[in-house]
Amino acid sequence: MHAQALLKSTPQGATSYLQADLRDPGVILRWAEVLDFGQPAAVTLLGVLHLIQDSEEPRGIVARLMKGGPEPGVRCGVIV
Repeated sequence: MHAQALLKSTPQGATSYLQADLRDPGVILRWAEVLDFGQPAAVTLLGVLHLIQDSEEPRGIVARLMKGGPEPGVRCGVIV
């Protein structure tokens, strides 16, 4: 994918891309297991949250992502 080709990681920081359905945050959280939560981490939702219908509970999706790190007490920063 073009997005993946544009992402370059360095020893100072890593960048990655995941194509997934936001309505299934479990996929995103399983992928997040590769993150080093000893370092700052973020999940960015760019140009997508407005596509989630109110009936699909967008606030609940974001809340699940915010508290859904792979370790208890670990939180992801979500940028929308």
